[in-house]
Amino acid sequence: MLDQLMLSTSVTHPTIVLIVYSLLLAFVLGVGLAIVYIRSFNGLSYSKNFIHSVILAPTIIAILMQSIGNNLAVGIGMFGAISMIRFRSNIKDPRDMFFLFASVALGVSCGVHAYSIGVIGFLAFTLSVIVLHFSPLSESTTHHGLLRFNLYQNSEVQNAVDQILKNYCTQATLISIRELSQGERLDYAYQVTIRADKTYDSLVKEIKSLDSARGINLMLQSSVVEV
Repeated sequence: MLDQLMLSTSVTHPTIVLIVYSLLLAFVLGVGLAIVYIRSFNGLSYSKNFIHSVILAPTIIAILMQSIGNNLAVGIGMFGAISMIRFRSNIKDPRDMFFLFASVALGVSCGVHAYSIGVIGFLAFTLSVIVLHFSPLSESTTHHGLLRFNLYQNSEVQNAVDQILKNYCTQATLISIRELSQGERLDYAYQVTIRADKTYDSLVKEIKSLDSARGINLMLQSSVVEV
């Protein structure tokens, strides 16, 4: 374990051992943050590139903070150089954004040699994620379905569809209606949530049993992933 006095060396003139210790701690905390993200992820799949970003960001930020030190001129120059880089990654999930913020914060704490703040902050963030993951706040409908099909314009058939959706779904919201074949057929799009004692396969089979039903398409989506 490193001597406490050595770890308290000035940020302006860090020793080689202190620099190495800061970068190693930044990497370890980044890996820990990535593991927390993976274990608490509720979607269908996560991006490996995002995981790598969460791991690498603390190390990069720690390098920048140690390079700047207490030099204001270097900091301004560094900010100007970084501003020339264009990051075009689109983060759709706000949760991912907060993990990136946490990754940057850990890198800053390691870069300015505030190790206690970095470690305690990591533990506090991890505890918050675990509590949210297992709390009722994270509970939601696991899957929704987007159901599309087209029918002849016939009130009897439409009534039959309404009855099927009522029997199979706890929620069936009509999203759009579009004319096909010069108005002879109508294309319907519903957002549906299946009942606990029913299956999506049985819903599709029931819709197919209608003589005029064509182009039946059911797209399942997770409530935490945009499609």
